[in-house]
Amino acid sequence: MDILKKDFTLDHVRDAIYNEEDNDDMMKVVVMFDRGGDVSELNSVLELVNDAWNYFPRKVLGGIFPAEKLLEYKNKKEK
Repeated sequence: MDILKKDFTLDHVRDAIYNEEDNDDMMKVVVMFDRGGDVSELNSVLELVNDAWNYFPRKVLGGIFPAEKLLEYKNKKEK
């Protein structure tokens, strides 16, 4: 998939996040949404991607999402 074409679906976003391997993978998702708008638009894109990044599952985390991993950690710590 050529992400510069802007032809992407929610499945493309989920797949990119699920299969993340490098530090720059989050920026690949940002590029999907970036239309070259102003700072306000970029801020909205960053918020959206950040939410997706924290709440979509990851292969590296065994199929759970980072916020869920934090909840697991918190629950273990409280016990």
